[in-house]
Amino acid sequence: MIFHIQALESLSMSKEIPFLVVPKRNRLAVFPERLPQGLAPLKMYDPQLLQDAEFVTLIQRLDDLSFGPRGLHMPGWVFYDCGVMPGVVFGFGRPRHEVRPWILRVLGVPDDYDGLVPLTLFIAIAMLPPRSWLVYTLTSLNEVAPGATSERLIRDTLASGLGLLNVETLYGTIQWRSRSLPHYTALGPLDVISAWTPAHDIPSTLTFQVKIPPSGTSRLLHSSHEITSDAPAPNGLVNVDDPADLQKLQSAVEKGKRIQVVAPPQTVGRYTLGMVHAGDLNR
Repeated sequence: MIFHIQALESLSMSKEIPFLVVPKRNRLAVFPERLPQGLAPLKMYDPQLLQDAEFVTLIQRLDDLSFGPRGLHMPGWVFYDCGVMPGVVFGFGRPRHEVRPWILRVLGVPDDYDGLVPLTLFIAIAMLPPRSWLVYTLTSLNEVAPGATSERLIRDTLASGLGLLNVETLYGTIQWRSRSLPHYTALGPLDVISAWTPAHDIPSTLTFQVKIPPSGTSRLLHSSHEITSDAPAPNGLVNVDDPADLQKLQSAVEKGKRIQVVAPPQTVGRYTLGMVHAGDLNR
């Protein structure tokens, strides 16, 4: 059977239910009317209500399954104090009866639970100035259970989350090899804040910021491109597995050089190379 490309894109969210986990006092920061049209009604959860405790436990488990094996296990108090309490949690899920048994087992869904099962997760924390947000988590159950949902759903989750929060400037911390990096370069060139980050448990972590253009979320939803047409051509490569290479790039950043990640890393033989553009000194 052949589908038109646009139809395939709309299918990725057709059966999923969007959810929002946010304390009541943070709800002024979200704009549900900015979500893509045609979605199922948004399900709202409050992490400070007992009735929503089971679902909040499942989203924490999804985060832990995704990042724990990388040495980034997040204790419950960190998840609550640093993610859920000051931020906003958005994602897509399905009712339990629509989720295959093996997927339920991977996520550890209790036998007596009959609510929504989270499949993707986007957690963001507000920063200064206004309309600036830090991506705290972006993940999909596909990370640990390939085939659990559409591969595209994580990209739709990011686009929908950015729209929901009306983000103007997005900050992020991400490992250079992360599968999520192409979702961010699809928004535009990433300005490098740090290329080597000793304060992080994984020093080879990239800290970036990117301005979200008015068409940014729509572009994520309706395109599969991993770069933008206005991104400058790369004029430098960095071996993302070589600390010395990353530290050299970090030195350039600290000297005031504007460094941008303009495309996802490319694998050449046994090397994974970051695609960067080095511009003029920041003024």
